[in-house]
Amino acid sequence: MAVAPGWLAAQACQRVLKRAFSLHKAHSIKDMENTFQLVKNIIPPLTSKKHKGQAGRIGIVGGCQEYTGAPYFAAISALKVGADLSHVFCTREAAPVIKSYSPELIVHPVL
Repeated sequence: MAVAPGWLAAQACQRVLKRAFSLHKAHSIKDMENTFQLVKNIIPPLTSKKHKGQAGRIGIVGGCQEYTGAPYFAAISALKVGADLSHVFCTREAAPVIKSYSPELIVHPVL
């Protein structure tokens, strides 16, 4: 039975992160360097040949008229850490409020 390379990478990532961020022991510099290298290998390099959306897209589902903050913060945080496009799928009443927070978000009032 063949194992997908992506699954093996995910298992390795999980082991390194669990070891590096365990609350039960002190962190060594070596563990932090391993974690940094793992994260560095996962993030795709930025090149001038990529177009909008090719370095990451994310969809956030949630929000209503009274609760617009969580979808906004989730979507804007995704943009700040490197996603190219951030879509928010929310209720019709929440859409204008979330749109008013930032013009960088793509808001879909479909719920």
